[in-house]
Amino acid sequence: MKGFMHIMEILIIVLVMFFVIMQLMGVPRYAIDWSQIELITHGNDVLFLLDKKGVNWFNGTEIDNELKKIFDETNIIYDLKIRDGIKPNITVGCICKEYQESILKGMLNPFTINGQETNFVYIERIDPSKPSFPVRFDVIVIFDANIATLDSEVSNYLMHDRGVVQIRDITNPLEVSKGTTYDKYFGMMWNNSHTGADNVNNITFTYQARDPTNRYYNLYKYFSHIPNSTGHRYPGGHFFVNFLKTGTDPEKLTVNDNVIGRIILEQKNTETPAAIVNDRIVNGAGRTAWISAPPGDEYTDDYSVMVRAFVVWAAGGTYSIITNHIPTNPAVFSMYKTINNDMFQIIEIVLTMGYLYEG
Repeated sequence: MKGFMHIMEILIIVLVMFFVIMQLMGVPRYAIDWSQIELITHGNDVLFLLDKKGVNWFNGTEIDNELKKIFDETNIIYDLKIRDGIKPNITVGCICKEYQESILKGMLNPFTINGQETNFVYIERIDPSKPSFPVRFDVIVIFDANIATLDSEVSNYLMHDRGVVQIRDITNPLEVSKGTTYDKYFGMMWNNSHTGADNVNNITFTYQARDPTNRYYNLYKYFSHIPNSTGHRYPGGHFFVNFLKTGTDPEKLTVNDNVIGRIILEQKNTETPAAIVNDRIVNGAGRTAWISAPPGDEYTDDYSVMVRAFVVWAAGGTYSIITNHIPTNPAVFSMYKTINNDMFQIIEIVLTMGYLYEG
């Protein structure tokens, strides 16, 4: 009897072991990508190490040299971008007459803020009788041309995350009617209930534009900190003169979505908008700005600095410091950095890492 019980115990043990083995064989196997884990482990460390060393994040050569030291004799490649910054090189197209191209070049002087120089390059005139929107330009400035019907051209340009700045008096309600370019992409409409400006003076930044929580606050901030050609900076409470159409054909524009934060400039006493902006327009990309024009091409120094601030904003704030193509499985890391030498900025530094080849 004891022998029989012993045999049964052995059989039970064998059966239990069989079921355990079958269970283990049924557990799915997950391959561990140690190379990806290595990238993830070291990515943020690299950013903080460079920042601790005090690198100039705007100097691509300096950063590239430091990264080469870190990744020497590895097959790791990297790409570095800045977000929410000011582009160091802004390419500009101008749909304008020849003399207006000269005016624009005079407005767009290089400047330096927080140790970073910004230049306006490749300023090229586009014939206003044949307006086009080449995506090689970061921003296209338009002086007089009516683009109300250029739907597909403007849409395609903005889709590539580009910017359009229009300097023009608009006094015809039909130009901003439903379905026009100014309605769809500039976000503007005619305000029949408004009387318009009572003169061409007393124009300033709106209360909303001066609010740091407004996502268009950078326009006010740029104007207040970008110097003119002699190094002078205009105060934030500055008043402009000599633009906004008045009289029998006043400008009575407003936003078409009740987002009053998009109204950047207005005549103080009548609250007549003198500049309206829009962004995230086509598939979440693109920026537009309309600015009322001064009479007789009388572009004052403060107006020129204001236009420059609008062009800088319209160019967008994302640009590459080091450019490389990461073929597979990139790992992305970011770090926020506060800079306050001349102007308070919070930039995002984005490092993308990967392997040149697997194995």
